[in-house]
Amino acid sequence: MSLRAAALFLLFTFGFAAHAECQDAGSAVFVTDSRFLKCTPKTLKGDQPLVLTLGRVHGRDLAIRRVAGDIWFDLIMASPPPPMKSLMSRQAFAEARQLIIPADTIGYHWDDKTGKGVGERIFSKPGRYIVYTSDNLESEDPGYKCIVNYAR
Repeated sequence: MSLRAAALFLLFTFGFAAHAECQDAGSAVFVTDSRFLKCTPKTLKGDQPLVLTLGRVHGRDLAIRRVAGDIWFDLIMASPPPPMKSLMSRQAFAEARQLIIPADTIGYHWDDKTGKGVGERIFSKPGRYIVYTSDNLESEDPGYKCIVNYAR
C-alpha cells in the first residue's frame, strides 16, 4: 500500500468523526484538513492572491468550484483538453508545498451548450469558492478541500 493510500485510509477510517469536515462532489469525498490543504486568506479582496499551503500528500489535480452556479474551474488535470493550459504539471503540483494563485488566474470549465472548454477568470464574482485537490478529480478518488470567500 502506498504512503498516500495508507494516509487516506487512516484519515478516512479514524479521522472523520473527530477531525474532518466532509463534503461529497458526486460520489467522491473531500476532507477539510489543513495538514494537507490550507487556503489563505479565508476572504480574498480585490486582486489579493490565494495562497495554497500543501501537505506532503495532497494529490496531483487541482480545481476550484464557484458555488454560485456550481461552476468547476479545472487548473491541473491529467489530460487537459484544448484550449486549457494547466498551471503546472501534475508531478510539479504533487511535489509543491505552496502555490500562489493570482486573482486574475484563468480557469477552464465546460459549457454545457457547446460541450467545449471555456476560459474564464475564476475570481470574477463575489461569493464562496471551494478548492479541491485529489490524485484524480475526474474519478471517485477522495481528496481535500478548503473554502474561501471572494469579495471585490
